Amino acid sequence: MDDAFNGLLGYHPRAESGGGPVRVASITPCSRTAARSNRRTLVSFLSDMIRVMDENPNLSDFGFGVFDARLKSPSQRAAELAENRNKLLETRSLEQFGKARDWLAGKPRTIRVNPSAGSSYGLKHLAEHDIGYVTNGVFIAAALAEGFKLEVPRGSPNAWFNIGKRAITEARSAARRANRPPCL
Repeated sequence: MDDAFNGLLGYHPRAESGGGPVRVASITPCSRTAARSNRRTLVSFLSDMIRVMDENPNLSDFGFGVFDARLKSPSQRAAELAENRNKLLETRSLEQFGKARDWLAGKPRTIRVNPSAGSSYGLKHLAEHDIGYVTNGVFIAAALAEGFKLEVPRGSPNAWFNIGKRAITEARSAARRANRPPCL
């Protein structure tokens, strides 16, 4: 995609710990028309993603926090978190974000967070049967943008949502009917 798209995005000071420019990686659409129509959608997704990130400062592409946090110094954790938060703003993540939101949009919800439905990591694998690869952090961000409640178990990068058990059962059944083994 052209630099006009990146110029549209400008700066977002909370995207990385030290502030600075946030650039969305290039898209290579089939035509300029596709690029223009896709630009509007990606800008909308970017706006929603930034809102979710602002509300959840430890959310990154990995999930919550960083991998093996106990083995890293505070400065290493901060640098890795900033790098992984910036990944949430890349084009591939925004595209995954839209697909994950579509998958989650209409799923039944429970009043309280439902750990028995599985963690974000397990749910994202179930969704991948329909939408393709999505990172744990992008899936969590999509659930938050769709209005799901969440709870993060202490020390875990994953989250539990208030998603109904019926949604999981239906997704597993659809995977079986399509002759694809369910991931959960």
